[in-house]
Amino acid sequence: MNKIVKIISSSIVAVSMTTVAFAGANFGISANHVKMTTDGSETLKQSSNVTKKSVSKSATIPSVFFEYEFDGGFVLGLDMIPGEADIGGSKSTASTMAMNNGAASAHEDRAITKTASASLSNHNTLYAEYHMAGFFVRVGAGQVTLLTEESLPTGASYPNADLNFKTAGIGYRHVTDSGMFIKAFVSKSTYDEAVLKSTGSDAVTTIKGEPETDTLSIAIGKQF
Repeated sequence: MNKIVKIISSSIVAVSMTTVAFAGANFGISANHVKMTTDGSETLKQSSNVTKKSVSKSATIPSVFFEYEFDGGFVLGLDMIPGEADIGGSKSTASTMAMNNGAASAHEDRAITKTASASLSNHNTLYAEYHMAGFFVRVGAGQVTLLTEESLPTGASYPNADLNFKTAGIGYRHVTDSGMFIKAFVSKSTYDEAVLKSTGSDAVTTIKGEPETDTLSIAIGKQF
């Protein structure tokens, strides 16, 4: 949360130094096409075996935003993704014979299915924008909750985690005479490393991941 405080404080200082006046409030909705890439690793405690993997997933996610706009081109806003956003999962089936390196006899062999999924909840971003001649730059920071759900033959489970993130982007906004506006912008966000350690099983596994997102957003809104 320190990152969020720094972003807000810097924005307030910048607005104060320019002695600009409050111009109004904005409200709108966005469609965000997000590509999330995560470089991660899985470590088995018993064997210290480390498996590294990079996973990429794309999705279109809606959000709503509220903004305070000031004379001089400064905007302070809050963007919120309602509900949960699915960021992927996996499902695999293996036999007990394969899992035990062929130690099981044929009549003991049976299929074992492993499923795991993850989603993001409470994804809130505080941001500051500076506008000039229609173009704008954006910086922001926020927090999100990583939710996990799994069904594993070991009975193990992974906890949820709160992750801080920072974001930056550029875009263009067109405002009509009626106060309606449309914004298009691209942004990149980097998240804190997620460290998840399994519980409920003797076979402790630690999963680490460093997510980042590249996003193309189209927003429509109204100035009041």
